[in-house]
Amino acid sequence: VKTEEHEEINFDSNPKLKWLREFIDDLPKDEKVVIFFRFIKELRNLEAMFTDIKYVEVYGETKDRQDKINEFQKGEARLFFGQIQTAGLGVNLHSARYCIFLSNSYSHGDRLQAEERLHRIGQNRNVTYLDVIARNTIDETILKCLKEKKDLAMQILEEINEIKD
Repeated sequence: VKTEEHEEINFDSNPKLKWLREFIDDLPKDEKVVIFFRFIKELRNLEAMFTDIKYVEVYGETKDRQDKINEFQKGEARLFFGQIQTAGLGVNLHSARYCIFLSNSYSHGDRLQAEERLHRIGQNRNVTYLDVIARNTIDETILKCLKEKKDLAMQILEEINEIKD
């Protein structure tokens, strides 16, 4: 968080991260999880919190992207940290069945693409998507906007299908 003077404020504790840690710890140790985020600061928080669990990360500056994806898909990495705009396209993450959105962008297309990373050829299990939102924050506003965009897209598709019939 930044003030109007652009000074960064760091909080001593983050309930979203606390919940995330508890959720991961409660899963079986062989369960792989994809965690999408929007901001690099969130990535740094994830890195600091999960020093005891093998993870890979894909974000804007990642050079060896496919190697990291392979390490998650076939290797020992249990967690995949992906920036929505970077890791949400052209990536196969079907080895996971849990996808957590630590934050979202306003783009419904980005969200759909990110979700589809787990629904690839080879996925034979149900996938659970979770949004970690803090009450009375921008998280709620963004999620509401995404739902409205999804509803609008569905309405347009229905109207197109009616025209075809």
